[in-house]
Amino acid sequence: MYKIVHICLIIILGVICVFDIKRKKIPVYMLIVLAAAGIISNFTVGEFDIEKRIIAMLPGMILLIVSMITKQQIGYGDGMIILIMGLYIDIDDILSIVLSSFLLSSIAAIILMTVFKKKKNFEMAFSPFLLIGYGLVKGVYFICG
Repeated sequence: MYKIVHICLIIILGVICVFDIKRKKIPVYMLIVLAAAGIISNFTVGEFDIEKRIIAMLPGMILLIVSMITKQQIGYGDGMIILIMGLYIDIDDILSIVLSSFLLSSIAAIILMTVFKKKKNFEMAFSPFLLIGYGLVKGVYFICG
């Protein structure tokens, strides 16, 4: 059942990525579906530890605050995705995913600015990097045991 939860998360994140890339906006109903699935999975798969979930949701809460302060330089949707991912995975994984996502998006931005001559204020969807970061982190754990 645990693997099914992660497969569902990957599928939902993939759909969100398509919306984010095409429209630079994440539909609220997709976030609701993602959150509902996370809440349901917590009650149906193993033990539910509310303290553990709240701690795992902290990076998303912090990014939402940063989003408000920076007037959405980082979008609310990205913060919400990270917040909701805390319903699915532990804080260690969340931090690894967020850090790898920021690293990957920074590399992509540097390439886009140097090779493709994008302006430094261009907008880039962040959710694909979250999906890739999720895949990398969970893939490494899967391979390494």
